Amino acid sequence: MATLKSVPHEFLEDVARTLEKEVITGNEGDQQVGGVKVMSEILTRMGRTSESAVLTSLEEEDAELAAQLKSLMFTFDDVLKLDDKSLQELLREIATEDLAKALKLVDESNREKIYKNISKRGAEMLKEDIEMMPPTRLSEVEESQRTILDVTKRLESEGKILILRGSEEDEFV
Repeated sequence: MATLKSVPHEFLEDVARTLEKEVITGNEGDQQVGGVKVMSEILTRMGRTSESAVLTSLEEEDAELAAQLKSLMFTFDDVLKLDDKSLQELLREIATEDLAKALKLVDESNREKIYKNISKRGAEMLKEDIEMMPPTRLSEVEESQRTILDVTKRLESEGKILILRGSEEDEFV
């Protein structure tokens, strides 16, 4: 972050909200405030445009750091890579409205993974919801995706689903 020449406005707002929350709650515990892991979490919470701009800029300055960040980031695209059992568990926890909005940016081939993991009637209704949805702000779509990411991370921490990270060659036996 220190090498960037400009900072996206939404990032500054996120920092301001976090600082305000920390001041109000008076959190006195020691916390990690820097590092690659923290930065990957910040980037994951940013809008796609800002995230992409930051990573592109960082790649020009420090390609190795950019690669580290990308490997740690968990994005909505990673949700679509969940195994079927984990995806089904996740879908039970998500509001249909959030799912429909989140899928607005996803191409049809990736939507099929979702459709095959819900009932046939549910898939038909979801397709209809997406088709009939009025134009939606990008920020609303990204907020729905972040909500789904938060639920995914919660379910992983509870041990209910498994998120594959790291090498795609890595497999379970």
